[in-house]
Amino acid sequence: MSFLFYIKDPIPLVLVGGVSGIGKTSIIDVLLSEYGDFFHQPRSYTSRPPRHQQERYIFVTEEEIKHLFASGHLLNLDEAYGHFYGISKDSVWQIKHAGKIPIKEVHPKNFRKIKSTALQVVTVVVENKHLSHKNTRYAVRPGRERESDEWSKDIPIDIFVNIAGASPREAALYFLRKLYAHHRHTRVYDLPPAEIDELNKKGYSTIADEFDDTKRITTKNFHDASLPFWRAFFENYLDLGGPSADDDGAYPIRILEIGPGNGWLFSQIDPPPDSKIYGVDIADAMSAPYLTELLVSSARNLPFQQGFFDIAVASLGDPFFYPESIVEISRVLKRGGLFAITLPSYTWARAYRKDFYKTTFIKRDGKQAKVYSFCRGLDEIYDIFSIARLAPLAVEELYLPKQYTDSISPAIMKAAFERGLSYWRLPIVVGAIFMRQGESL
Repeated sequence: MSFLFYIKDPIPLVLVGGVSGIGKTSIIDVLLSEYGDFFHQPRSYTSRPPRHQQERYIFVTEEEIKHLFASGHLLNLDEAYGHFYGISKDSVWQIKHAGKIPIKEVHPKNFRKIKSTALQVVTVVVENKHLSHKNTRYAVRPGRERESDEWSKDIPIDIFVNIAGASPREAALYFLRKLYAHHRHTRVYDLPPAEIDELNKKGYSTIADEFDDTKRITTKNFHDASLPFWRAFFENYLDLGGPSADDDGAYPIRILEIGPGNGWLFSQIDPPPDSKIYGVDIADAMSAPYLTELLVSSARNLPFQQGFFDIAVASLGDPFFYPESIVEISRVLKRGGLFAITLPSYTWARAYRKDFYKTTFIKRDGKQAKVYSFCRGLDEIYDIFSIARLAPLAVEELYLPKQYTDSISPAIMKAAFERGLSYWRLPIVVGAIFMRQGESL
């Protein structure tokens, strides 16, 4: 885990939350025991009674903890389930001064309060979700069997860690990779992932009723340029990978489509025989009729267990093409599973766009829908996939054919003119195929 050396500028305070018994402490225990050179827990106080001897709290009375906070010794004073909790300010700064990352369990409803301090804070929620309705926990704490995670809808979360199907050590390794991916993303782009999700959900919900090729000429041109790539991918897939056993003992090919929209890809391409296609879209207004199941979620928080899919695909996956989402997609792929994605070309975007990481859809009634659109150079594409332990099989630039007879978007013609190229010589899409590596997350 040499990449942990790079999560130091600045060193964050990492807050870990989730429902009771989900496995927060199990993950932190692995991090402290195996990566003690990088992580340390700050001194913390609580007014609740001890549960077991190994707890890393200083137990005080309610009056004492309130006095510590009033006198400025505590970073926070939070209440959860009738008890008070607080983190020592001095302890956090001592850990950071020693070059380590302070990490602490905190109830998510208190994230916002601690984030409002002057500290660099990263908030993490641990979940255990698979197909949204098969939710289990490592252990359910007595008396909290009906504890809800509804608070997560109203709190900006930096990182989601879905531990479904993972051992505590695997969950800890995945936690580390997502922490590093988040650090890389925010250092370069200064865009909180929650902000990306919020704008994309709003924008694609607004445009959903007009999100098809008859109304979106630029999207149609991108689709037409990428169609040969998708046909070649599915024709060659069975030579590269293999199916996984389903719950009933059969061997379907499980495919995840991220951002299916209204269902362009598999209306043009025949999927492998006996395949099941699951979709995840951030906008609930989208509808792809060929899906086995459509779940509404962010690409950085996929509600599936580890290693569930043989293939993941994303046609024009630029709205979520940042490190944390790609690490998440890698998690749900089996070892040797394939991820194929197309993106608008960096060459095209650089020549045409003013706001380089956003695009705007204009509806026929004049209403605008802004969304994020991350168009990357080839070096960036390779780098992001390497963070997620995905090995390249093919990366290619895609063009419209010279004899293209349909209308061409002004956005493409203008970019071609700016580059001094004919439209058929301007790469407008990049297609990439990567394979999931290794046993560990």
